[in-house]
Amino acid sequence: MISFRRPRGKTNALILFSIVTLPVTFIIFWKWKNFHRGCQTIQQYIPLTTTSRQKTTLDVTPVYIVEEHHEVLPYWFKSADRGLIPKKGNVLLHIDGHSDGAPPDRFDIISLFEYPKIKDEIRALMQANDVFIAGAAQTGLISRYIWVWPPWETSMSSRGNDHLQFNLLMGIMKGISPDSKVPVCVCFEFFKDINGWTNNCAHLKKSLREDLAVEELEISKDKCDIKKTTFVEIVSEDKAIELSRSDNWLSPLDHIILDIDEDYYGCEAAIIALYDVGMTSQQVDNLSTLTQATFCGGNSIQESHFNNLFYDLIQNVKFVKECLAGTSIDKLAFRLNETKRLSEKLYVTLQNPIFGNSVCKNEKHSLKSIIFTMVKFLSNLSISQLTAISKVGLCLPGSAQLYMFSPDMGMRLCVGFNRPNHTMVIFHTPTLREIEIRTANMRSLLKNVPAPSVVTVCRSMRDGYTPVKYFSKIEEDVLNALINTYEKISFDSIHYDSDLLGGKPGLPERHFVVE
Repeated sequence: MISFRRPRGKTNALILFSIVTLPVTFIIFWKWKNFHRGCQTIQQYIPLTTTSRQKTTLDVTPVYIVEEHHEVLPYWFKSADRGLIPKKGNVLLHIDGHSDGAPPDRFDIISLFEYPKIKDEIRALMQANDVFIAGAAQTGLISRYIWVWPPWETSMSSRGNDHLQFNLLMGIMKGISPDSKVPVCVCFEFFKDINGWTNNCAHLKKSLREDLAVEELEISKDKCDIKKTTFVEIVSEDKAIELSRSDNWLSPLDHIILDIDEDYYGCEAAIIALYDVGMTSQQVDNLSTLTQATFCGGNSIQESHFNNLFYDLIQNVKFVKECLAGTSIDKLAFRLNETKRLSEKLYVTLQNPIFGNSVCKNEKHSLKSIIFTMVKFLSNLSISQLTAISKVGLCLPGSAQLYMFSPDMGMRLCVGFNRPNHTMVIFHTPTLREIEIRTANMRSLLKNVPAPSVVTVCRSMRDGYTPVKYFSKIEEDVLNALINTYEKISFDSIHYDSDLLGGKPGLPERHFVVE
């Protein structure tokens, strides 16, 4: 059975593909399922490429902070183009609550097994926030992938294996044109038998997200023209700390990309804030439908502008409701008049040329009628519900850098894509004590990890993963751990991506108010 983390985005993928119950059924690491025992022996990693072991270093190690995880790719490839890391054979140390190892939805738009030469080829790899590792691996940029998972990731911890190792071989089916939509084949070579599983190969016949179905065909290895090999390790936090103290896990000569997701500390359903004030999923969806038909932002600047307009609208609706409280006037008539006034005000504002094409166009309904319906909807909510909505705010459905992104998708309530009882995602809200433990353990791990060549940090806020309440604490802890561990990392070497939701301060501080 395939388990999705959400309709669009991260899956709890293990790296590229995983084996389940049939003789050869390859699941794209959507969810750890069956083989998680054995493989306790530490294997000596031997580089599979001829990349020079001489390591180029700079006086400063750059740290790039991004919003969604696929947005690290331009920074990784830029680092390679600058010579900070080689263009092949790097080690990815991925500290994350999720493996992010799903394959691309589409292979036909990718220059398979080639290093990207232009920006468009990098963007073609940015198809979702859980496929960037597979995309980078098939170019050869990454030859070794280590996923360190947290204790709260129960689908991993319950399997009783804290260190899994295997080689993942990727190639093109012999006899099939490389121009075919899905010419890719994969093979597994395990370091140790796991519950009787043996090495296997399969041809991926179609997108593994289509209709929640996976279709693969078992093949012999000689039918797959192997192009790239990635050594994969899936390791628990405690085991990673133990391994880091050994002499044969990571070498100072390794070119390490250190990649940290702030949802390593915990994962929350952002929609809970609206459930807590009595809103239903249907109400959330209905309101999002109206905002998506009104605000069609195409970049982070427009995203911020429209969120502020929406926030101001909610404050005005709240003010009207507060004025009505305890009065004897005709509330129905007053509310209708105010709804018309606020609707007209927003409509006039959106006619300003500065918004240009970022205001949605609808063939079936006029913008005026959509805005009126939205304001009327808001006026029927309680003060507490309006306050909760204003804190959640609006955001793009995904990064504007996504390959499939279009402004026509519109802006929605910023509640992510995972909801309780409607997802396989594991939710975990940490306590402050747990956050302190995660940070202490991260420091213990990093102090024995050779200095990385480049560091990327992902916020995972727009996605609705990292706990909003503790976002500032988590990011501060992560950055302090890096600065206090590596002498070439300082606050001056930290770069904040221009497309961060809420800018440098982040989503929780978008309005700088206390309600």
